[in-house]
Amino acid sequence: MSDPFEPYYVGVYWGIREETVETCAARASAMFNHLAECDPIFQRWFMLGRSRKEALKHEVKTDVKTMQALLLKGRNRTDFGRQVIHELGFSFYAWNGGEDDQDAVGINFTCGCYAHQIANHCLIRLPSGEDSRARVMRIPVLIDILKGMVTSWEADWGVVNSSNFTDIAPRKSPKAPIISWITYLSEDRGILPLLPAPVRVEDVDDHGNMIILTEERFTVNNPTHLEIASRVTAILDQTRLLEPLK
Repeated sequence: MSDPFEPYYVGVYWGIREETVETCAARASAMFNHLAECDPIFQRWFMLGRSRKEALKHEVKTDVKTMQALLLKGRNRTDFGRQVIHELGFSFYAWNGGEDDQDAVGINFTCGCYAHQIANHCLIRLPSGEDSRARVMRIPVLIDILKGMVTSWEADWGVVNSSNFTDIAPRKSPKAPIISWITYLSEDRGILPLLPAPVRVEDVDDHGNMIILTEERFTVNNPTHLEIASRVTAILDQTRLLEPLK
């Protein structure tokens, strides 16, 4: 049985990719436009502040021009001299202005990074409220969210995952894919082998494939879920589809 307090997230990841702020802003804007169509909880975003009241004064417009300005403003700089660290790309953090913690959704991403020690990524923390989870935590909606993220960023892999599973998931390294509730693997990783029931696979246009382990909510409290995740991980690892990002 799933834990009502078990936190979930959607994350997409890709390797070293130096990109201009214009390209990154266009990708981010396309993603936000797609998310807004997935559920109303993703339609408004605010910059982080010292308090909720302060944050709500700074709504984020997600058009390309505004995103470009925000990405330039949020670049990493040296402690001394405040020089831009170009290889770290662009970073962004926002919040959806949820009326309480249960409806709060956070998003952060790093893009245009070409430093070997840091992976480009986009991460969305999903809501924990009963009503919002009833809408968002459904397979068709989650697949749509993940699809919009992986196609906007041209990600190498992505996952809808329980945060509780992250620390115990079998994987080669922190930069290797996690096989969890719903996992996306780019077609550049290779051809998927046959996978055991009840796993099913959905094609993502010409980009890659979604692997859905279970139609019910994946949870670390269900031994069957952990067992199928382990089996699929072993199969894909044997075919070298789970190599770490480069």
